[in-house]
Amino acid sequence: MSVFQMEKMISTILPEWVYATEVFGIDQEVMFDEEAHLMASSIPERRAEFLTGRKCAHDALSKLGGASQPILRGPNREPLWPEGVVGSITHCGDYCAAAVARSHGERWIGIDAELNQPLPQGIIEIIASPLEIEQAAGALRRIPNWDRLVFSAKESVYKAWYPCRQMRFDALDYSITFFPESSCFEVSFSTADFNGDKAGARFYGRYLVGSDLILTSVVVTRESASDLSSN
Repeated sequence: MSVFQMEKMISTILPEWVYATEVFGIDQEVMFDEEAHLMASSIPERRAEFLTGRKCAHDALSKLGGASQPILRGPNREPLWPEGVVGSITHCGDYCAAAVARSHGERWIGIDAELNQPLPQGIIEIIASPLEIEQAAGALRRIPNWDRLVFSAKESVYKAWYPCRQMRFDALDYSITFFPESSCFEVSFSTADFNGDKAGARFYGRYLVGSDLILTSVVVTRESASDLSSN
């Protein structure tokens, strides 16, 4: 399948200091042998998705001015970014995107893409509390597949916060509150263990609902609001 690059979808829900690349189509191009080795035993489709994601990540890093080096994986399959860099990768069908930024030690990002389709039956009850489901259904009543949006937002939160904590946590440990008038959402943690570490951390979530895809992004920062616009 041919691959072509876009820079208009995911970037619209990210701050200016985040550099992103997105493509439609999957590619078998190998940027580094070490990356290809990670998927040596995978089926061709999964391998192509992985390599396309890594290529997006390298393209985004080049915009940031980052060094060219393999992006390997951590113990929970998370990307291992160069020193001083934070980032996130997502792929869904033939869509793939990566976003990177300078960490400055106190900020993290997460992105997620999902097909604009309903979640399988029973999934929303696993990832969200009854109150969260009720609030989301009301706030997002004009979005047909609002349950998929909740799922995507939770994925972005995990991708942004896990690199900071280096500790697995459950989707029910936090809740999402949506504000459709600004296509934003807030994150609240309900577990005491995470509230302690979250002191001083601020979560900024945004979403975009297209005809085929739902995109979400989360920025976690301990900087002041005025610092968010800086590179």
